[in-house]
Amino acid sequence: MQIREKLLEHYKESYYFELDRKDKISSNLNLPITILVLVAGVLSYYLNNLPNLDFSLKSAFLCFLLFSLFVSICFSFYYLYRCLTNYTYGYVSSTEEIDKYINQIHEYNTQVDENRKIDTEDEFVDFLIEQYSKCASMNSQNNKRKTGYLRSTSVSLLIAVIIMTVSAFPFFILKYNSSSQVQKVEITNLKEITMAENKDKPDPKPQGQDKPNPTPPKPEPPKPVRPQIQTVQESLEKKPPQVITEEKPKPKK
Repeated sequence: MQIREKLLEHYKESYYFELDRKDKISSNLNLPITILVLVAGVLSYYLNNLPNLDFSLKSAFLCFLLFSLFVSICFSFYYLYRCLTNYTYGYVSSTEEIDKYINQIHEYNTQVDENRKIDTEDEFVDFLIEQYSKCASMNSQNNKRKTGYLRSTSVSLLIAVIIMTVSAFPFFILKYNSSSQVQKVEITNLKEITMAENKDKPDPKPQGQDKPNPTPPKPEPPKPVRPQIQTVQESLEKKPPQVITEEKPKPKK
C-alpha cells in the first residue's frame, strides 16, 4: 500500500512539474518574439535605405551580411513557429468525469456477486496513477521538444543580432560616402555671367515706336429706306393686302 501511495505522489508531482515547465517555456517566448520583430525591422530599414552599391569590397561585404541576416531571421522564425505549434498536452480527467466513474463502480458493485465486486479505493488510486503517469510522460516529451526549438531560436537570434551589429559599419560608411559625393558648382566671375545673360535678352523698343497707330475712320452707314404705302381694297371677298409700288416711268423711244 505504501508503494502505491508513493507512486501516486511521484506521478502527481511529475504531472504538475511538467505543467509548470510548460507555462515557463511559454512565458520565455516573449523575449525572442520581441527581438525577432526588432531585428526584422532593422533589416527592413537597411533594405529601404540602401546606399549606392558598386563592385567594391565594402559593397560585397554588406550584401553578404544582409543576406546572412535574412537567413538567420528565417531560421529564427521557423524555430519559433515549431516552438508554438503542433503540441498536444495531457490533463487529468475533470472532477465531473471522475465522480461519474465512481458512481458507475458503485452501481456495478450492487449488481454483481461479492467476489466480483471492485474495491473502490484501490480502483481510484490505480486510476489516478494511470492518469498522472500518462499525462506526465506526454507533457515531458512536448516540453523537451519545445525547449530544443526554443534553444535553437535563441541561437539563431543571437547570430542575427551579431550580424546586424556588424553590418551597421559598412552600411553607414557607404551611406556617408554616397551622400558626400555631391558635385559642387562654384561661380568664378559673376560679372561675366550677368553680361552673358544680358546679351541673350532682346533689346528694348525705341521710345518713338511705343505710340499706338491711329485707328482708321469708320465707314458711313447707309441711309435708311422709307417704308412703302399699303392700300386695302374693300370688297366682299377678303383679299390679302397688296403692296403698291411706284412704277418707274418708261423711257421714251
